[in-house]
Amino acid sequence: MCIEYVQAGAVISTLFVLIWYTIETSGLRRSAKEQNTLSVRPCITLCFPDPQKRSPVFKNIGRGPAFNIFIKDFVSDEKITFSTIDFLEPNQSGEISFCIISPGGPIPFFKDMDMKIFPLDIYDFEVYYQSLEGDWYLSTVSADLKNMRFIFKTIRKISRKNALALFESCGGFLNKKEP
Repeated sequence: MCIEYVQAGAVISTLFVLIWYTIETSGLRRSAKEQNTLSVRPCITLCFPDPQKRSPVFKNIGRGPAFNIFIKDFVSDEKITFSTIDFLEPNQSGEISFCIISPGGPIPFFKDMDMKIFPLDIYDFEVYYQSLEGDWYLSTVSADLKNMRFIFKTIRKISRKNALALFESCGGFLNKKEP
């Protein structure tokens, strides 16, 4: 009878060890997956490669490619709509152009950030983009137009539904199948 209790205790102890081992292993797996995702995540910012021209560009400073890159439209005196870029490799830049929507109709696309169009010194831009895994991210970049520099502020993951709704409201459309 004593041996039966010892055997039952051994089985129950083994069960607890297996449960603990399973929990620890799944935590390690999640951690490894997160590290892998971070190692290939794109990171889009804005910069002025030539401050004399005042022409901003998207720049991918991350380690992975970025897809469907766009800036959320914003309204100062008029609505300003920015061009989208389909794809940027790591360390690649892409030119940005923008269009002003005024009551008299759209004004053609510009590439230079003219101080008449952007009368304030500092603006916050929301840059949205997609990773190779299909995750959507938001980078917040502050533009100091007086000193011709951009300040990268934050990056965060956002929901696919919110990103696609914003993308379509900004006049973007997916030309190709999503990654």
